[in-house]
Amino acid sequence: MQYFNTTAVFRVVSFDQKAALEAALSIRSSLERGGLRIDASDPAVTRGKVKFDRQIVAIAKSENADVIYSDDADIIKYAKDTKMRTTQTASLDLPPENPQQKLNFK
Repeated sequence: MQYFNTTAVFRVVSFDQKAALEAALSIRSSLERGGLRIDASDPAVTRGKVKFDRQIVAIAKSENADVIYSDDADIIKYAKDTKMRTTQTASLDLPPENPQQKLNFK
């Protein structure tokens, strides 16, 4: 956790009132359309996972995140439903190789 708190590209935020409202609207929409699990990739998924995934997306949306990085199919679906961009790890560029090569002197 300390790593995320001291790295400029990450910001750890809480599930606050604004995020709770976003999650509640998302959950209400799914309930109106047929049930909490209506949008889940697996109809046997637990209610807890559905709520937790929607909370993650709601936090990102309420904090005006540009993109969610995830390999979780449900998080990707919920994010796209809110018009948020998503990126999976397989589509990320590999880090550049170190240009400084070792010289093997014998």
